[in-house]
Amino acid sequence: MKEKAQYNYFMKVPNTEDGRHLIHLMKLFLNEDSYKFRLRGTGLDKMKAPEGYCRPQAHVPLKYAAEIRIYLHAKTDDFFDINGAKDRVIGIDTWKRLVQERGW
Repeated sequence: MKEKAQYNYFMKVPNTEDGRHLIHLMKLFLNEDSYKFRLRGTGLDKMKAPEGYCRPQAHVPLKYAAEIRIYLHAKTDDFFDINGAKDRVIGIDTWKRLVQERGW
C-alpha cells in the first residue's frame, strides 16, 4: 500500500510582484527529485476580483488572492525510507537560513 503524501505548510507571501519573485527564486533552488510546491490563494483581494465574485471553496484562485500560501510536498518513494521514517521533510531550516543570509 502506498503511503499518503505529506503536505507541510511552509510560509505565506503577499500576492505582489515581490511575493511572486520570491516564489520564482524558491523554485529555482528546489530539489525537484525530492519536493514539489503547492500554491494556494488566501484572502480575496477585492481590487483584483470581478464585482460580485464569491469564492466557492476554501482557497481563492491565485489571480484574485491577496496572499499566497506555499506548501512543500515531499515525494513518497522507498528512497526516502530512512530507518523506517517515511516522508521525512528536510531542508526547510536550510532554506530559511539562505533567505536570511542573502536578504531575499
